[in-house]
Amino acid sequence: MISAAEVAEQVEGLPPFSASVASLLRALQDPKVTATEIERIMRPDPALAVQLLKLANSGYYGGRGRIVTVRDAVVRLGTQAVFGLASSAALSQVVPAQLPGYQTTAEAFLQHSVGVAVFAGAIARSAARDVAGTAFTAGLLHDLGKLVIGVFLGRREAELLERLDADGLTLLASERAVLGTDHCEVGRAVCRKWQLPELIAEVAEHHHEPEGAGGARARTLCHVVHVADGAAHLFGLGNDVGGLHRELRPESLTALGLSPAALEVLAADVVGEVHDLLGSMAGAGEGPRLAAVPA
Repeated sequence: MISAAEVAEQVEGLPPFSASVASLLRALQDPKVTATEIERIMRPDPALAVQLLKLANSGYYGGRGRIVTVRDAVVRLGTQAVFGLASSAALSQVVPAQLPGYQTTAEAFLQHSVGVAVFAGAIARSAARDVAGTAFTAGLLHDLGKLVIGVFLGRREAELLERLDADGLTLLASERAVLGTDHCEVGRAVCRKWQLPELIAEVAEHHHEPEGAGGARARTLCHVVHVADGAAHLFGLGNDVGGLHRELRPESLTALGLSPAALEVLAADVVGEVHDLLGSMAGAGEGPRLAAVPA
């Protein structure tokens, strides 16, 4: 077991998340936020703005005429798309090269995060339009707790594997059995450190158990991300030590009015977008750790 103090110390030791992205996410809670305001928020972070413009001009988002300012990007792509790109760029800068305990790499972690983000956006547009504007971001940031928990699991890897294989527990239950906490609970603490909005923190904490979220909108968003998470694993996007030791809750499909067959068709329709976006991020210079997954 690990103590709350050990977890808190590890959370505090995380690299800072982009203050511009955190501010931008808070600003986007106001549907009347303007392109000029978004550009003002991002102005203090020129490196992030450069990455955003590279992505906005990539094959995935590119259109006629080159985008040269953040404001141009907002006008062409919309505020939610701009934030999705900015948050993707920011996330890639804070993921360590290896996530010990999960037996995975930054590349695989980011592949999974982007996959869940794209699937969540598609699921929300189809079955939960009231959370469609937040679904991509919530999906992208759902596993933040793994950035902390992985360190402790790496010290207890043999016990974790025994829980998974011999005891047949889910990854989440195995984390709890080994550490006394899990990546969902710690995910909320990470969101608090990085000053992310409460709705994102709710998803980080409850995406494996959506009914525990507070409020109907948060529960709906957790159902969306939970189902998107399952779809991403189904398509092999960034699998880790948990492998098949996961469960897709039927009640989440029911809440969204989706059957397993309908989910598979929906995910198959947009998985190409995941590959395209990953390829664009790699081509836009998001770092050597992020590359497109095989189609």
